[in-house]
Amino acid sequence: MDHRLIAHLRWRAQAAMRTLGWPGVVGLGLLAFCLAFYWSALLPAKARLAEMQEQAGSLGARLAHMKTQPQLATPETQLAAFYRIFPDFAATPDLLEKLYGAAEASGIVLEQGEYRVVPGKEDKLERYQVTLPVRGTYPAVRKFLGHVLADLPTASLDSVSFQRQKVGDMTIESQIKLTLYLGNNT
Repeated sequence: MDHRLIAHLRWRAQAAMRTLGWPGVVGLGLLAFCLAFYWSALLPAKARLAEMQEQAGSLGARLAHMKTQPQLATPETQLAAFYRIFPDFAATPDLLEKLYGAAEASGIVLEQGEYRVVPGKEDKLERYQVTLPVRGTYPAVRKFLGHVLADLPTASLDSVSFQRQKVGDMTIESQIKLTLYLGNNT
């Protein structure tokens, strides 16, 4: 039965070729080539062009925004702008909330910690030192530290120590020391 179907399709193709002639067959071949070229080359190029136009638009908007920003002329204004980056001391509860949110997102429970204020000297910054005993898996502790440093850009990681009770334990005990740098408006 398959042999009969193939023979019938061959006969139909030959009949169509006789009806169209060589110019018609060449035209159909060119049409098939054009369709394949459109789908394989032109559509992906259009998508890349649209993506690049979108990037160019966003870069143009950023450039326009940068041009409207006042230029920092003196070192004093640059230093003042630098100190404005740091949150006020009144924002400490919000920063600690972000810290605890990072622990929760990482699957770590912070039960206790040591918090102390170290006043700044001449640099107009106050330091809020946080020491946290953390218990969890190594990947969870790394994830926690990654969240903290991403969510609190004015924080620094001072030290981390790891301790494992047994060689095969998945849970580690860590001692993490952070410093939150805060603006001093006095």
